[in-house]
Amino acid sequence: MNTPDAPHVFFSVNTRFMPLLRVALVSLLTKAGGRISVHVLHVEKRNDSHASLMRICEHFGQEIEFIPVESRIFEGWLHRRQRTPLEMILRLAIPALKPGLRKAVYLDCDVLVLDDIQKLWRTPLGNHAAGAARDMWADSARLRFFPQNKDPLDYFNSGVMLLNLDWMRRELPLERCFEIRREVVNWSHLQDQDVLNYAMQGRTLLLPLRWNVQAEFFVRIRGSPDVVTEELLEAVGNPAIVHFSSGLKPWKESPKEHGIPFHAHYQKSEELARRLSASPALSIGKPFSNHPENPDSPMTQDIPAHEEKNGQPSIMKEKVTFLVGVCSARSYANRRAAVRQTWLGIGHENEGVKTRILFFHGKGANPTENPEDTVELAAKDGYDFLPGKVLEFFRHALEHFDFEWLFKCDDDTYLAVDRLPSLLEKDVDFIGDAMLAKRRAPSGGAGYLMSREIVEKLTRFPNLPQTGPEDLLLGRIIVDKLKARWHSTPKLCHDHSRAPRPGNDIVSSHWCTPQRLLRLHNGYQSPPDAIYEATHSQWKDKVLFSKNGFFARLSSGCTGRWFSDENERLVLRWHDWDAEILKREGLAYRGENFELRPERGDILSIPRAARNGSEDVMHGMENWPDLTSLNSRAILLFRFHSHFPLCRERLRILRHFNPRLSIYALYGGSPQEAEKARQATREFVLGFWDFSRFGDARRKWLRGDLMIREWYEKFGNALNFSFLISHEWDILTAAPLGRIYPEFVSPKTYVSPLQRFSREEEQLWFWTRNGKWRETPFMKHLSANHGMERPRHVTRGPGMVFSREFLEAQRIFPALDGMHDEFVVPALAEALGIPLEDSGFFGNPRNAGLRLWNTCGVELGDIQRELCTPGGMRIFHPVKSLVTLEDIQAWTEFETANPVPDASKTAG
Repeated sequence: MNTPDAPHVFFSVNTRFMPLLRVALVSLLTKAGGRISVHVLHVEKRNDSHASLMRICEHFGQEIEFIPVESRIFEGWLHRRQRTPLEMILRLAIPALKPGLRKAVYLDCDVLVLDDIQKLWRTPLGNHAAGAARDMWADSARLRFFPQNKDPLDYFNSGVMLLNLDWMRRELPLERCFEIRREVVNWSHLQDQDVLNYAMQGRTLLLPLRWNVQAEFFVRIRGSPDVVTEELLEAVGNPAIVHFSSGLKPWKESPKEHGIPFHAHYQKSEELARRLSASPALSIGKPFSNHPENPDSPMTQDIPAHEEKNGQPSIMKEKVTFLVGVCSARSYANRRAAVRQTWLGIGHENEGVKTRILFFHGKGANPTENPEDTVELAAKDGYDFLPGKVLEFFRHALEHFDFEWLFKCDDDTYLAVDRLPSLLEKDVDFIGDAMLAKRRAPSGGAGYLMSREIVEKLTRFPNLPQTGPEDLLLGRIIVDKLKARWHSTPKLCHDHSRAPRPGNDIVSSHWCTPQRLLRLHNGYQSPPDAIYEATHSQWKDKVLFSKNGFFARLSSGCTGRWFSDENERLVLRWHDWDAEILKREGLAYRGENFELRPERGDILSIPRAARNGSEDVMHGMENWPDLTSLNSRAILLFRFHSHFPLCRERLRILRHFNPRLSIYALYGGSPQEAEKARQATREFVLGFWDFSRFGDARRKWLRGDLMIREWYEKFGNALNFSFLISHEWDILTAAPLGRIYPEFVSPKTYVSPLQRFSREEEQLWFWTRNGKWRETPFMKHLSANHGMERPRHVTRGPGMVFSREFLEAQRIFPALDGMHDEFVVPALAEALGIPLEDSGFFGNPRNAGLRLWNTCGVELGDIQRELCTPGGMRIFHPVKSLVTLEDIQAWTEFETANPVPDASKTAG
């Protein structure tokens, strides 16, 4: 198989990867503009699954070759505990297996090809060893093992490569690969990728990112605007190959519209691959590009966005001041129903300002809905194709409406329509939220306002993106290419931390479930009957109380329902925070950390029927966990060493769910980075302890108990608390800690999971398998002074909770070298007579034995699935990818996205 000038594309496969390869192969050959030679490396005997690949290639009129590789040539490469299958490293043998080829394209099986591979094949390599795209988020811990690599951005992802086989035969034979693996990257779980990066440093041609758009790009760029570049935006707007290298897998059970790029496209290719694999063998035919079953064939494509209507009368355009386009999807009828019940009817015509509001979604009408306010577009309805769908609505708007301004927002946004005129600024034609100033692109959910002129210019701009994050892509074009006069305003809120209500000037609030829309609408439409000055341990603000049982903080989006009982106690049932009970003292109300003093009106002056409201806000409170006991008696110590933007977001999430919790930072990274660490966390912590000079990095990782001991000795013992929660930076929590941890009981210390240190456990646990724990100074001391020959328990999880009794007793215990703190802490508690308890991590009734995920890595798709599941897990470890508060709020929306109740029954 040496077809002249045809791309030679190599895959490596085993039985497990075969379903993925069939999809990748269909996508590759669908886009082929000519002949392609496909080569499949494998170590197993040829079987029926190979026949299915042959049928796919025959259907497309292409060639395929199966190349068996003897596994013995890689003997000793993989560790015994290595999870990486052998097939992942067979690509290193391509130069030796095909001595007649000068170059080759290598593709992982978990790819979706969206462009003709000929374009990649024709890329001139010159003297470069390979062509590959950068790994945008390579682990910094891995990069420090590459001292030759002066620029970390040179590290590439090896899932898509154009290989110079002549160079590899000369400079990187298999023997050299083994040397590098043993001497440099023996520790890594990405051994072959690290070997290639180490060997090819300074010799790699960096391909445009569009040739290896890792699925995580679509999630990361929404939460990390500081990493967004023009190249990255162009890549996600026009990907040539999508690589599902992270936890975002379209073949897994995950929501289609959030976080899984090209889910629908993948499923379409998967279904075609399944049909072709099951069909009888076909004779070699013409290329698939003209086949009627081609997903991209003109015979099956969606209707073109615009058809010329030559000779037809022009459409009479409706004249409006503001045209509001609410981006939705066909399946989101419940969201549209919530908008119709709440803000859609506000301010359509006010003092000569006429506003028209339209929902728009992709192809496929919903017959149960009112078509008068909904536009069905000839566009794809998936999240991946938002730019194309939004642009299609803009074209529809220009064709059917004579508007002055167009406002685009999402269907999970609360919009104060009557306040739209307040957004207008002199000599400005593009208005967005605070994100516009930070990243030169607004948040599409919060909404952005454009003049008609800007909309016209945008729709005429050449090569507009069709996929990726619509707000980033279109916003950058409007600001950078069209040179729009823009303005960033805090009146548009990209989350629901602030919302429109009487007394403020907020125009929109995003990330709103149908229930939140209803609550915000009640607050916006109900003027306050009483206003109180609030002094909290963490904030000061005004709180507005309405007679319908609704209350809200003036300057934030924190809302809830209130209730006053016969004993004049005031119960505040926050929607996002823990419930609070305040006692009446004169005209004021006081709680443990909270005081309300009247500014206008008095809650007691509101009639009792109105105060009690139509819903019983006390219902079920007797079954709530004792949230106040956690927040008042426990503090949290956040331990970190690097990854400062990620750590800042973790602290932001912790503060959001636990606004009253006292959080302190314990930094153990590089001394040179200490001030940077302090600045990154100062907004969310009450104290910062620099532990950067305590031992080396490995010792600080292994013996976190000694770091906490010194922190308590030098700083923490002066604080008023009963329990200390040790919270590592790579733990992700998505609920108040009071709903995750049990109620703490002195003097217990809590770990999870608490496991018996049996003989079998000793051999299973890699820290103790070699028996060296017996010879440590720590165990020798326990044996000599406490009669303990072996501990009874160990733990495998982070997030330990130390009672003050433990910390006080630890102060007088010698600071001796031992094993990992997961071994030391349970043994020390036993020696000190401190009871141990399994924290259990409340919140997962489906699997009581697995509350904390402590694996080699939690995939984002799994986190997303759990957060979308009522009663799913709310604590995850280790999570080293950036997950934002907005991601959590979006994913947990699915948990409560039920049909909206009748407004008349819930308005109070």
